[in-house]
Amino acid sequence: MTSVREILARYKPSERKVPVLLDGEISAQIDDVTQRLARVKKAEQRNDPGLRSKVPALEAELADLEAKAVDATTLFTVRSMPGGDYDALEVKYPPTQAQWDKFKSVAEVSPMFATPPRVDADAMAPLLVAACLVAADGEPISWPEDEEALEKEARLLWSTLHEGARSDLLEAVYQVNNRRTGRPLSESGFDGTLSSPDESPTPPDTESPTASSADES
Repeated sequence: MTSVREILARYKPSERKVPVLLDGEISAQIDDVTQRLARVKKAEQRNDPGLRSKVPALEAELADLEAKAVDATTLFTVRSMPGGDYDALEVKYPPTQAQWDKFKSVAEVSPMFATPPRVDADAMAPLLVAACLVAADGEPISWPEDEEALEKEARLLWSTLHEGARSDLLEAVYQVNNRRTGRPLSESGFDGTLSSPDESPTPPDTESPTASSADES
């Protein structure tokens, strides 16, 4: 017979690496040069400038910026949290009255598409990310042990990061905590197909969290 403790001894939390470009200036410069390069290529297709082409210089500038972006990118590690802690965090952030009102208004018009809210995902997001964010560039992140101080640090991080960075981190957090673990059975037993790491990482039931799908990082 196998005990629960023996089963838990096999358990390892899920992890995911998340590259985030924290230098917004470099990101903006890359966008600018990329757009300029596209315009120049289009213009030079109509009128070939020969050796006076501006494309090589812009491509070199873009390559230099992309190399700088690699150096300025932080590789975060997010790790799934114990299910009981996840449940407790959801209980701490119940749906707001505004979220219930929105659900009721949708339910009146399209009941088939109305899902009751379970949690205030926007308010929970900073603490959820903090609970799962364990390392930056391989170095452990030191979070305060005091609950009030930890929440202050978590909300400082969340309020400072740009929307794209928040979206990247939150998406990874939902993925590691909600990833399916079962493997489909074949005739000979389990096959080697794991559930996709890119399963929809949507927040619990309600609207999307604060982070948008902006791709600034």
